[in-house]
Amino acid sequence: MEMQHFIFFVKGKTVVPQSLDEAEAGEIIRSVLLQQFNISRLHIIARNNKEALDKFALISETAADDVLKEVVLC
Repeated sequence: MEMQHFIFFVKGKTVVPQSLDEAEAGEIIRSVLLQQFNISRLHIIARNNKEALDKFALISETAADDVLKEVVLC
């Protein structure tokens, strides 16, 4: 399976991965932002949503807060 570039929407404790490689990504991003989600500065390269979310959780738990203030591509 091909690697994809994921961004993450965050609202409270809810985290939603979104592949930028999906054809409908722009419309999904617009819709989620209208629902008051924020876009995380952490970007992940992964094979699928589950792998992306697992990496996001691991990095978010172990990285210092100041690391996540900048865009991080993993």
